[in-house]
Amino acid sequence: HLFRQLEFPYFTRITCTVCGQLCSHANLYTEAMEYMAEAHTVALQMGDTRGALTCTANLNDIRLNVLSTDDCISYNLELLADTDNFFEGKPNTIVAGTCLQLAHLYLKLKDPATAAGYAARTADTLMHIDYLPPHFFLYTNLYGIKAEIACMLGKEADALKYADECSQRGRLGNKVVPEIDANFILFRFYMGRGQVRKAKRHLDHAESILPISDKSYIYLQLLENKCLYYNAAGNAKAELEQFKLLHEYKIKTHEEANKHRINYLALAHDIELKKRQIEDQKTQLSFRTQELNMASYHLEQRNRLLTDIEESLNTLKKARPKPEVIFKTISKTIKRAYNKEEEEKERFREKFDETQREFIAHLHRTYPQLSATECRVSALLRSGFNTKEIANLLSASTRTIENHRQHIRKKMNLNGGENLGLLLNAMQH
Repeated sequence: HLFRQLEFPYFTRITCTVCGQLCSHANLYTEAMEYMAEAHTVALQMGDTRGALTCTANLNDIRLNVLSTDDCISYNLELLADTDNFFEGKPNTIVAGTCLQLAHLYLKLKDPATAAGYAARTADTLMHIDYLPPHFFLYTNLYGIKAEIACMLGKEADALKYADECSQRGRLGNKVVPEIDANFILFRFYMGRGQVRKAKRHLDHAESILPISDKSYIYLQLLENKCLYYNAAGNAKAELEQFKLLHEYKIKTHEEANKHRINYLALAHDIELKKRQIEDQKTQLSFRTQELNMASYHLEQRNRLLTDIEESLNTLKKARPKPEVIFKTISKTIKRAYNKEEEEKERFREKFDETQREFIAHLHRTYPQLSATECRVSALLRSGFNTKEIANLLSASTRTIENHRQHIRKKMNLNGGENLGLLLNAMQH
Protein backbone atom coordinates (compact mmCIF):
# COMPACT_ATOMS: atom_id res chain seq x y z
CA HIS A 1 0.00 0.00 0.00
CA LEU A 2 2.84 2.37 0.84
CA PHE A 3 4.62 1.68 -2.46
CA ARG A 4 1.39 2.45 -4.31
CA GLN A 5 0.93 5.74 -2.42
CA LEU A 6 4.53 6.76 -3.13
CA GLU A 7 4.09 5.74 -6.77
CA PHE A 8 6.92 3.19 -6.77
CA PRO A 9 5.51 0.78 -9.40
CA TYR A 10 8.60 -1.47 -9.51
CA PHE A 11 8.41 -2.21 -5.77
CA THR A 12 4.62 -2.54 -5.98
CA ARG A 13 5.04 -5.26 -8.63
CA ILE A 14 7.72 -7.12 -6.68
CA THR A 15 5.72 -6.96 -3.44
CA CYS A 16 2.55 -8.19 -5.14
CA THR A 17 4.52 -11.07 -6.70
CA VAL A 18 5.97 -12.13 -3.34
CA CYS A 19 2.55 -11.88 -1.65
CA GLY A 20 1.09 -14.00 -4.46
CA GLN A 21 3.74 -16.67 -4.00
CA LEU A 22 3.22 -16.72 -0.22
CA CYS A 23 -0.54 -17.10 -0.65
CA SER A 24 0.03 -19.92 -3.13
CA HIS A 25 2.24 -21.78 -0.65
CA ALA A 26 -0.58 -21.39 1.91
CA ASN A 27 -3.09 -22.82 -0.64
CA LEU A 28 -4.88 -19.44 -0.80
CA TYR A 29 -5.09 -19.61 -4.57
CA THR A 30 -7.74 -16.92 -5.09
CA GLU A 31 -5.72 -14.36 -3.13
CA ALA A 32 -2.55 -15.51 -4.91
CA MET A 33 -4.12 -14.94 -8.34
CA GLU A 34 -5.39 -11.50 -7.29
CA TYR A 35 -1.87 -10.45 -6.28
CA MET A 36 -0.34 -11.86 -9.48
CA ALA A 37 -3.00 -10.15 -11.60
CA GLU A 38 -2.20 -6.82 -9.91
CA ALA A 39 1.54 -7.39 -10.42
CA HIS A 40 0.85 -8.05 -14.12
CA THR A 41 -1.23 -4.86 -14.43
CA VAL A 42 1.49 -2.74 -12.78
CA ALA A 43 4.15 -4.25 -15.07
CA LEU A 44 2.08 -3.33 -18.14
CA GLN A 45 1.57 0.21 -16.79
CA MET A 46 5.35 0.50 -16.41
CA GLY A 47 5.87 -0.71 -19.98
CA ASP A 48 7.85 -3.64 -18.51
CA THR A 49 6.97 -6.43 -20.95
CA ARG A 50 9.50 -8.85 -19.47
CA GLY A 51 8.08 -8.27 -15.98
CA ALA A 52 4.55 -8.84 -17.30
CA LEU A 53 5.62 -12.13 -18.90
CA THR A 54 7.21 -13.22 -15.61
CA CYS A 55 3.96 -12.40 -13.78
CA THR A 56 2.03 -14.50 -16.31
CA ALA A 57 4.45 -17.41 -15.75
CA ASN A 58 3.88 -17.13 -11.98
CA LEU A 59 0.13 -16.99 -12.56
CA ASN A 60 0.33 -20.15 -14.69
CA ASP A 61 2.02 -21.93 -11.78
CA ILE A 62 -0.98 -21.09 -9.58
CA ARG A 63 -3.47 -22.05 -12.30
CA LEU A 64 -2.18 -25.65 -12.07
CA ASN A 65 -4.04 -25.92 -8.76
CA VAL A 66 -7.32 -24.51 -10.07
CA LEU A 67 -7.84 -25.14 -13.80
CA SER A 68 -8.06 -28.25 -15.96
CA THR A 69 -5.00 -29.69 -17.71
CA ASP A 70 -6.26 -28.57 -21.13
CA ASP A 71 -6.81 -24.99 -19.91
CA CYS A 72 -3.32 -24.91 -18.35
CA ILE A 73 -1.77 -26.15 -21.61
CA SER A 74 -3.61 -23.42 -23.52
CA TYR A 75 -2.35 -20.68 -21.17
CA ASN A 76 1.23 -21.98 -21.33
CA LEU A 77 1.25 -22.22 -25.13
CA GLU A 78 0.01 -18.63 -25.29
CA LEU A 79 2.76 -17.51 -22.89
CA LEU A 80 5.41 -19.43 -24.86
CA ALA A 81 4.39 -17.69 -28.11
CA ASP A 82 4.42 -14.24 -26.44
CA THR A 83 7.82 -14.92 -24.82
CA ASP A 84 9.41 -16.18 -28.05
CA ASN A 85 8.11 -13.09 -29.81
CA PHE A 86 9.46 -10.69 -27.17
CA PHE A 87 12.90 -12.34 -26.73
CA GLU A 88 13.18 -13.16 -30.47
CA GLY A 89 14.15 -16.77 -29.73
CA LYS A 90 16.93 -15.93 -27.24
CA PRO A 91 17.25 -18.40 -24.30
CA ASN A 92 15.69 -17.28 -21.02
CA THR A 93 14.24 -18.80 -17.87
CA ILE A 94 10.63 -17.97 -18.81
CA VAL A 95 10.83 -20.16 -21.92
CA ALA A 96 12.62 -22.91 -19.95
CA GLY A 97 10.00 -22.87 -17.17
CA THR A 98 7.05 -22.76 -19.58
CA CYS A 99 8.39 -25.70 -21.64
CA LEU A 100 9.00 -27.66 -18.44
CA GLN A 101 5.44 -27.01 -17.28
CA LEU A 102 4.12 -28.12 -20.67
CA ALA A 103 6.17 -31.33 -20.36
CA HIS A 104 4.59 -31.95 -16.95
CA LEU A 105 1.08 -31.29 -18.31
CA TYR A 106 1.51 -33.64 -21.29
CA LEU A 107 2.72 -36.36 -18.92
CA LYS A 108 -0.59 -35.97 -17.08
CA LEU A 109 -2.28 -36.63 -20.43
CA LYS A 110 -0.13 -39.79 -20.86
CA ASP A 111 1.70 -38.32 -23.86
CA PRO A 112 5.42 -39.02 -23.17
CA ALA A 113 6.52 -38.19 -26.74
CA THR A 114 5.24 -34.59 -26.59
CA ALA A 115 6.46 -34.26 -23.00
CA ALA A 116 9.95 -35.42 -24.07
CA GLY A 117 9.98 -32.76 -26.81
CA TYR A 118 9.30 -29.95 -24.36
CA ALA A 119 11.77 -31.41 -21.83
CA ALA A 120 14.44 -31.43 -24.55
CA ARG A 121 13.73 -27.78 -25.35
CA THR A 122 14.00 -26.97 -21.64
CA ALA A 123 17.39 -28.69 -21.44
CA ASP A 124 18.60 -26.92 -24.59
CA THR A 125 17.48 -23.53 -23.24
CA LEU A 126 19.12 -24.08 -19.83
CA MET A 127 22.37 -25.15 -21.53
CA HIS A 128 22.68 -21.59 -22.94
CA ILE A 129 22.03 -19.86 -19.59
CA ASP A 130 25.31 -19.84 -17.67
CA TYR A 131 24.31 -17.82 -14.58
CA LEU A 132 22.03 -20.43 -12.93
CA PRO A 133 23.36 -22.53 -10.00
CA PRO A 134 23.31 -26.36 -10.39
CA HIS A 135 20.55 -26.70 -7.77
CA PHE A 136 18.28 -24.15 -9.50
CA PHE A 137 14.72 -25.48 -9.37
CA LEU A 138 14.41 -25.70 -13.17
CA TYR A 139 17.32 -28.17 -13.31
CA THR A 140 15.88 -30.19 -10.42
CA ASN A 141 12.39 -30.32 -11.92
CA LEU A 142 13.78 -31.15 -15.37
CA TYR A 143 15.45 -34.30 -14.09
CA GLY A 144 12.28 -35.29 -12.25
CA ILE A 145 10.32 -34.93 -15.51
CA LYS A 146 12.97 -36.91 -17.40
CA ALA A 147 12.78 -39.68 -14.79
CA GLU A 148 8.99 -39.84 -15.19
CA ILE A 149 9.26 -39.95 -18.99
CA ALA A 150 11.82 -42.78 -18.74
CA CYS A 151 9.48 -44.71 -16.43
CA MET A 152 6.56 -44.25 -18.80
CA LEU A 153 8.72 -45.54 -21.66
CA GLY A 154 9.96 -48.51 -19.55
CA LYS A 155 13.63 -47.39 -19.47
CA GLU A 156 14.76 -48.43 -15.98
CA ALA A 157 18.42 -47.35 -16.26
CA ASP A 158 17.46 -43.84 -17.42
CA ALA A 159 14.78 -43.61 -14.76
CA LEU A 160 17.27 -44.43 -11.99
CA LYS A 161 19.89 -42.04 -13.40
CA TYR A 162 17.52 -39.08 -13.72
CA ALA A 163 15.84 -39.76 -10.35
CA ASP A 164 19.25 -39.79 -8.63
CA GLU A 165 20.23 -36.54 -10.41
CA CYS A 166 16.96 -34.95 -9.28
CA SER A 167 17.54 -36.01 -5.65
CA GLN A 168 21.15 -34.79 -5.60
CA ARG A 169 20.31 -31.36 -7.00
CA GLY A 170 17.45 -31.08 -4.51
CA ARG A 171 19.80 -31.83 -1.62
CA LEU A 172 22.22 -29.16 -2.89
CA GLY A 173 19.44 -26.64 -2.42
CA ASN A 174 18.32 -28.13 0.93
CA LYS A 175 15.03 -29.29 -0.62
CA VAL A 176 13.37 -32.62 0.21
CA VAL A 177 10.45 -32.41 -2.25
CA PRO A 178 12.53 -33.31 -5.36
CA GLU A 179 13.87 -36.41 -3.60
CA ILE A 180 10.36 -37.41 -2.49
CA ASP A 181 9.04 -36.91 -6.03
CA ALA A 182 11.87 -39.01 -7.48
CA ASN A 183 11.14 -41.87 -5.08
CA PHE A 184 7.43 -41.76 -5.84
CA ILE A 185 8.21 -41.96 -9.57
CA LEU A 186 10.39 -45.04 -9.03
CA PHE A 187 7.78 -46.54 -6.68
CA ARG A 188 5.10 -46.35 -9.39
CA PHE A 189 7.55 -47.69 -11.98
CA TYR A 190 8.40 -50.82 -9.97
CA MET A 191 4.79 -51.37 -8.91
CA GLY A 192 3.83 -51.37 -12.58
CA ARG A 193 6.40 -54.12 -13.13
CA GLY A 194 5.18 -56.15 -10.16
CA GLN A 195 8.44 -55.62 -8.21
CA VAL A 196 6.69 -54.84 -4.93
CA ARG A 197 9.74 -55.08 -2.64
CA LYS A 198 11.78 -52.62 -4.69
CA ALA A 199 8.76 -50.32 -4.85
CA LYS A 200 8.27 -50.50 -1.04
CA ARG A 201 11.87 -49.36 -0.39
CA HIS A 202 11.28 -46.17 -2.40
CA LEU A 203 7.91 -45.57 -0.71
CA ASP A 204 9.40 -46.00 2.79
CA HIS A 205 12.27 -43.65 1.98
CA ALA A 206 9.91 -40.97 0.66
CA GLU A 207 7.71 -41.22 3.79
CA SER A 208 10.72 -41.03 6.08
CA ILE A 209 11.83 -37.65 4.71
CA LEU A 210 8.33 -36.17 4.25
CA PRO A 211 7.75 -33.36 6.81
CA ILE A 212 4.89 -34.28 9.19
CA SER A 213 3.26 -30.88 8.72
CA ASP A 214 3.23 -31.10 4.90
CA LYS A 215 -0.37 -31.54 3.68
CA SER A 216 0.23 -30.53 0.07
CA TYR A 217 -0.02 -32.65 -3.10
CA ILE A 218 2.95 -34.70 -1.79
CA TYR A 219 0.80 -35.98 1.07
CA LEU A 220 -1.97 -36.90 -1.37
CA GLN A 221 0.51 -38.88 -3.47
CA LEU A 222 1.77 -40.68 -0.36
CA LEU A 223 -1.76 -41.82 0.52
CA GLU A 224 -2.47 -42.94 -3.06
CA ASN A 225 0.80 -44.86 -3.23
CA LYS A 226 0.14 -46.54 0.12
CA CYS A 227 -3.28 -47.70 -1.10
CA LEU A 228 -1.62 -49.09 -4.22
CA TYR A 229 1.03 -50.92 -2.17
CA TYR A 230 -1.36 -52.44 0.42
CA ASN A 231 -3.64 -53.61 -2.37
CA ALA A 232 -0.73 -55.39 -4.07
CA ALA A 233 0.43 -56.82 -0.72
CA GLY A 234 -3.06 -58.16 0.03
CA ASN A 235 -3.41 -56.17 3.29
CA ALA A 236 -7.08 -55.19 3.01
CA LYS A 237 -7.33 -53.66 6.50
CA ALA A 238 -4.37 -51.31 5.99
CA GLU A 239 -5.60 -50.48 2.49
CA LEU A 240 -9.04 -49.54 3.87
CA GLU A 241 -7.49 -47.25 6.52
CA GLN A 242 -5.37 -45.46 3.93
CA PHE A 243 -8.34 -45.24 1.56
CA LYS A 244 -10.44 -43.51 4.25
CA LEU A 245 -7.70 -40.96 4.85
CA LEU A 246 -7.32 -40.48 1.11
CA HIS A 247 -11.08 -40.07 0.61
CA GLU A 248 -11.37 -37.47 3.39
CA TYR A 249 -8.38 -35.55 2.06
CA LYS A 250 -9.70 -35.61 -1.52
CA ILE A 251 -13.13 -34.32 -0.46
CA LYS A 252 -11.51 -31.49 1.45
CA THR A 253 -9.14 -30.54 -1.38
CA HIS A 254 -11.93 -30.90 -3.96
CA GLU A 255 -14.15 -28.50 -2.03
CA GLU A 256 -11.29 -26.04 -1.69
CA ALA A 257 -10.44 -26.38 -5.39
CA ASN A 258 -14.06 -25.70 -6.38
CA LYS A 259 -14.13 -22.62 -4.16
CA HIS A 260 -10.87 -21.37 -5.66
CA ARG A 261 -12.09 -22.11 -9.19
CA ILE A 262 -15.31 -20.14 -8.67
CA ASN A 263 -13.36 -17.23 -7.19
CA TYR A 264 -10.85 -17.43 -10.01
CA LEU A 265 -13.56 -17.34 -12.69
CA ALA A 266 -15.19 -14.36 -10.98
CA LEU A 267 -11.82 -12.61 -10.78
CA ALA A 268 -11.02 -13.38 -14.42
CA HIS A 269 -14.44 -12.05 -15.46
CA ASP A 270 -13.89 -8.82 -13.49
CA ILE A 271 -10.44 -8.34 -15.01
CA GLU A 272 -11.77 -8.93 -18.52
CA LEU A 273 -14.68 -6.56 -17.88
CA LYS A 274 -12.35 -3.82 -16.63
CA LYS A 275 -10.08 -4.38 -19.62
CA ARG A 276 -13.02 -3.99 -22.01
CA GLN A 277 -14.23 -0.89 -20.16
CA ILE A 278 -10.78 0.69 -20.46
CA GLU A 279 -10.67 -0.15 -24.17
CA ASP A 280 -14.16 1.30 -24.67
CA GLN A 281 -13.20 4.45 -22.78
CA LYS A 282 -10.10 4.86 -24.93
CA THR A 283 -12.19 4.39 -28.08
CA GLN A 284 -14.81 6.88 -26.90
CA LEU A 285 -12.10 9.40 -25.99
CA SER A 286 -10.53 8.93 -29.42
CA PHE A 287 -13.85 9.61 -31.14
CA ARG A 288 -14.59 12.57 -28.91
CA THR A 289 -11.19 14.03 -29.75
CA GLN A 290 -11.78 13.41 -33.42
CA GLU A 291 -15.24 14.97 -33.16
CA LEU A 292 -13.75 18.12 -31.57
CA ASN A 293 -11.12 18.25 -34.30
CA MET A 294 -13.84 17.88 -36.90
CA ALA A 295 -15.94 20.61 -35.26
CA SER A 296 -12.89 22.87 -35.24
CA TYR A 297 -12.27 22.03 -38.87
CA HIS A 298 -15.91 22.81 -39.77
CA LEU A 299 -15.72 26.15 -37.98
CA GLU A 300 -12.55 26.99 -39.86
CA GLN A 301 -14.19 25.95 -43.12
CA ARG A 302 -17.27 28.09 -42.43
CA ASN A 303 -15.08 31.13 -41.65
CA ARG A 304 -13.16 30.49 -44.83
CA LEU A 305 -16.46 30.16 -46.71
CA LEU A 306 -17.65 33.53 -45.43
CA THR A 307 -14.30 35.06 -46.36
CA ASP A 308 -14.50 33.54 -49.86
CA ILE A 309 -18.08 34.81 -50.30
CA GLU A 310 -17.03 38.29 -49.14
CA GLU A 311 -14.08 38.33 -51.55
CA SER A 312 -16.28 37.09 -54.38
CA LEU A 313 -18.84 39.82 -53.68
CA ASN A 314 -16.15 42.52 -53.63
CA THR A 315 -14.75 41.27 -56.94
CA LEU A 316 -18.20 41.02 -58.50
CA LYS A 317 -19.14 44.44 -57.17
CA LYS A 318 -16.41 46.01 -59.27
CA ALA A 319 -17.35 44.02 -62.38
CA ARG A 320 -21.10 44.60 -61.90
CA PRO A 321 -22.24 41.35 -63.53
CA LYS A 322 -25.79 40.12 -63.87
CA PRO A 323 -27.52 38.71 -60.71
CA GLU A 324 -27.51 35.12 -62.01
CA VAL A 325 -23.69 35.22 -62.32
CA ILE A 326 -23.41 36.38 -58.72
CA PHE A 327 -25.77 33.61 -57.59
CA LYS A 328 -23.86 30.96 -59.54
CA THR A 329 -20.46 32.02 -58.16
CA ILE A 330 -21.66 32.04 -54.55
CA SER A 331 -23.43 28.66 -55.03
CA LYS A 332 -20.20 27.06 -56.29
CA THR A 333 -18.30 28.36 -53.26
CA ILE A 334 -20.92 27.02 -50.83
CA LYS A 335 -21.12 23.63 -52.60
CA ARG A 336 -17.33 23.25 -52.50
CA ALA A 337 -17.31 23.88 -48.73
CA TYR A 338 -20.25 21.50 -48.23
CA ASN A 339 -18.46 18.71 -50.14
CA LYS A 340 -15.34 19.11 -47.98
CA GLU A 341 -17.46 18.81 -44.84
CA GLU A 342 -19.15 15.67 -46.17
CA GLU A 343 -15.75 14.15 -46.98
CA GLU A 344 -14.64 14.70 -43.38
CA LYS A 345 -17.83 13.13 -42.06
CA GLU A 346 -17.40 10.13 -44.36
CA ARG A 347 -13.84 9.59 -43.14
CA PHE A 348 -15.11 9.68 -39.56
CA ARG A 349 -17.90 7.21 -40.35
CA GLU A 350 -15.46 4.79 -42.03
CA LYS A 351 -13.07 4.87 -39.08
CA PHE A 352 -15.93 4.47 -36.61
CA ASP A 353 -17.39 1.50 -38.50
CA GLU A 354 -13.95 -0.14 -38.62
CA THR A 355 -13.40 0.10 -34.85
CA GLN A 356 -16.98 -0.94 -34.04
CA ARG A 357 -17.12 -3.81 -36.55
CA GLU A 358 -17.11 -6.58 -33.93
CA PHE A 359 -19.78 -4.89 -31.81
CA ILE A 360 -22.01 -4.18 -34.82
CA ALA A 361 -21.64 -7.80 -36.01
CA HIS A 362 -22.49 -9.08 -32.51
CA LEU A 363 -25.48 -6.72 -32.32
CA HIS A 364 -26.73 -7.88 -35.72
CA ARG A 365 -26.38 -11.55 -34.67
CA THR A 366 -28.30 -10.88 -31.46
CA TYR A 367 -30.96 -8.71 -33.11
CA PRO A 368 -31.02 -9.68 -36.81
CA GLN A 369 -34.12 -7.53 -37.32
CA LEU A 370 -32.01 -4.35 -36.92
CA SER A 371 -31.04 -2.58 -40.16
CA ALA A 372 -27.46 -1.51 -40.94
CA THR A 373 -28.29 2.13 -40.14
CA GLU A 374 -29.93 1.15 -36.84
CA CYS A 375 -26.84 -0.87 -35.89
CA ARG A 376 -24.63 2.16 -36.65
CA VAL A 377 -26.91 4.46 -34.60
CA SER A 378 -26.74 1.92 -31.72
CA ALA A 379 -22.93 1.89 -31.87
CA LEU A 380 -22.84 5.70 -31.79
CA LEU A 381 -25.22 5.76 -28.80
CA ARG A 382 -23.02 3.22 -27.05
CA SER A 383 -19.99 5.47 -27.70
CA GLY A 384 -21.67 8.37 -25.89
CA PHE A 385 -22.97 10.51 -28.77
CA ASN A 386 -26.34 12.24 -28.30
CA THR A 387 -29.15 12.49 -30.85
CA LYS A 388 -28.09 15.90 -32.20
CA GLU A 389 -24.44 14.80 -32.63
CA ILE A 390 -25.50 11.57 -34.36
CA ALA A 391 -27.77 13.52 -36.70
CA ASN A 392 -24.86 15.78 -37.64
CA LEU A 393 -22.42 12.89 -38.15
CA LEU A 394 -24.89 10.93 -40.30
CA SER A 395 -26.10 14.05 -42.16
CA ALA A 396 -29.67 13.40 -41.03
CA SER A 397 -32.31 15.32 -39.11
CA THR A 398 -32.76 14.89 -35.36
CA ARG A 399 -36.31 13.67 -36.08
CA THR A 400 -34.91 10.88 -38.26
CA ILE A 401 -32.50 9.78 -35.50
CA GLU A 402 -35.32 9.87 -32.93
CA ASN A 403 -37.34 7.59 -35.22
CA HIS A 404 -34.35 5.22 -35.49
CA ARG A 405 -34.11 5.11 -31.69
CA GLN A 406 -37.80 4.25 -31.40
CA HIS A 407 -37.44 1.47 -33.98
CA ILE A 408 -34.38 0.08 -32.17
CA ARG A 409 -36.23 0.02 -28.83
CA LYS A 410 -39.20 -1.70 -30.46
CA LYS A 411 -37.07 -4.36 -32.19
CA MET A 412 -35.21 -5.02 -28.90
CA ASN A 413 -38.54 -5.36 -27.06
CA LEU A 414 -37.68 -2.62 -24.53
CA ASN A 415 -40.41 -1.17 -22.35
CA GLY A 416 -40.70 2.50 -21.45
CA GLY A 417 -38.66 2.20 -18.24
CA GLU A 418 -35.62 0.49 -19.76
CA ASN A 419 -32.62 2.59 -20.80
CA LEU A 420 -31.38 1.86 -24.32
CA GLY A 421 -27.92 3.32 -23.65
CA LEU A 422 -27.37 1.15 -20.55
CA LEU A 423 -28.42 -1.98 -22.45
CA LEU A 424 -26.01 -1.22 -25.30
CA ASN A 425 -23.15 -0.49 -22.86
CA ALA A 426 -23.78 -3.81 -21.09
CA MET A 427 -23.41 -5.77 -24.33
CA GLN A 428 -19.99 -7.43 -24.86
CA HIS A 429 -18.65 -8.08 -28.35
